[in-house]
Amino acid sequence: MIAVGYAVAALGVVYGLWVFLVGLGVLSGGVFGFTFQHREGEGED
Repeated sequence: MIAVGYAVAALGVVYGLWVFLVGLGVLSGGVFGFTFQHREGEGED
């Protein structure tokens, strides 16, 4: 997801502001998910 967001943001530099903003949205969602991911059952006894 991060790679797709980065690719769309990079294409937005060429094609326009809205494509860039959509790419940043996808990229930020991927970074948020990657940062706050967790596995169920971890830390439970």
